[in-house]
Amino acid sequence: MLNVVENIPIEKNAVQVWKECLSLIKENIHFISYSTWFLPIKPAEFDGNTLKVYVPSNYFVEWIEEHYNTLINKTVN
Repeated sequence: MLNVVENIPIEKNAVQVWKECLSLIKENIHFISYSTWFLPIKPAEFDGNTLKVYVPSNYFVEWIEEHYNTLINKTVN
């Protein structure tokens, strides 16, 4: 699992938090990249501090971290 979000109010659930993240990510990348790399990711759990997500493979994690780490950090802060 990839830890994506930190410091979000606990009353939100994983699905809500991930939808908000996707909305911001979608505004900042091409639709094909969004569809390829972010739509397959599914929210797993949110403890009020960290959102954990399921990704299709380790390759996904590595590719996203290499190419979208800055965008993800910008999105969640």
